[in-house]
Amino acid sequence: GGYIFSLDKEPDAWYSSYATPNSTNNNKRRFSYVYPNVENIVADQQAYLKSYVDSFENSLAAANFQDPTRGVRNFADLPSFIDYFIVNEVSRNVDGYRISSYFHKDRFSKNGKINAGPVWDYDLAFRNADYCNGSNVEGWSYQFNSVCPSDYFQVPFWWDRFLADTAFKSNLRCRWKSLRNSTLSLSHLYHVIDSVVTVTAEARQRHFQ
Repeated sequence: GGYIFSLDKEPDAWYSSYATPNSTNNNKRRFSYVYPNVENIVADQQAYLKSYVDSFENSLAAANFQDPTRGVRNFADLPSFIDYFIVNEVSRNVDGYRISSYFHKDRFSKNGKINAGPVWDYDLAFRNADYCNGSNVEGWSYQFNSVCPSDYFQVPFWWDRFLADTAFKSNLRCRWKSLRNSTLSLSHLYHVIDSVVTVTAEARQRHFQ
């Protein structure tokens, strides 16, 4: 037991059954094997992981997706998706949700649902991208498909669906308010920035040289 899979630029696994929303290419995203990787994962593992992720997507697309026992909560750890959403939106990550997006699934004795994360690849976040509104300080990163509908790597339908879930939105709001009083408070963010300035003082000089 124990899997990591991703949405990235070098897909080597199965295709989603669902087209990406609001895009001109109407493509279906293909997943990637991360652990075990494509060289080491065996057929039974491939079939199991695909079946479970298919069940997750089918439940999310279904009419009863908000059902607490039969809906998407049966397959996904939604608090992890809430944190993943907040990290990508706070950083305005232009790559968020659509590439370099990792997900893990442990054995059922250790919460065998799909978890979002670990987070990865933020070099073009924090206003460091000059395309697809990546440098904007307003708007939403998860709505990338509406901003750049012709880009090949589109955001899957998951996030539009999550935000149509009243409980998900309510829990997201509560999590955001809690973080704004702790990790994401202005005082803590300023402290992090000041500490990074100190740590990178010498490296920044070499970088710009």
